[in-house]
Amino acid sequence: MLTFFVWSCNNKNATKEDIFISTDSSIFYPVNEYFKTQILKGDSFSVIRYTYIDSDNKNDSAIITSAKFKELANPFLKDDINDRSIKKYYRESIFHDVTTASNTFTYTSVTNKLPLQTLDILLDTITNNVKRVFIAKNFTKGDSTIIEKMGWKTGESFFINRIVQLPGNKETTQQITVSWSSND
Repeated sequence: MLTFFVWSCNNKNATKEDIFISTDSSIFYPVNEYFKTQILKGDSFSVIRYTYIDSDNKNDSAIITSAKFKELANPFLKDDINDRSIKKYYRESIFHDVTTASNTFTYTSVTNKLPLQTLDILLDTITNNVKRVFIAKNFTKGDSTIIEKMGWKTGESFFINRIVQLPGNKETTQQITVSWSSND
């Protein structure tokens, strides 16, 4: 009891994030390697479709190159939860979902200072292959607040839904969907 009291007195300035920092040395799922592998396959896709819709109902769709595919997929490579400098701010939980036949690995940030707030990886219960990945991010860029909801379906498609809020302006939304077919 005395130890706790002394620790508490010495940590008056500790933030919530400092208190929840993990020293756990467990290894998180290597999701960045998964994305890199998926993106590298872009060179073998026979057709890559791109669709864009914004809050002003501006629509665009096109067949894109593998270089454009890699550019659009780049947000999935940012914020690697296995990076030692930020890993300590994430908690892992694992859940078996009978309905989707998935083992879901969820990584949740204990601080709102990091862009990546949640990451869900759904693994097939039989093959242990990734079926889907879902990411939620909140961050500021300049004077804009940005909320992103992103998802990746293995070997098929990804989406990025983005809400951008500028001070004193109405929010704008963007929906990007990229789908492909493989030569395999």
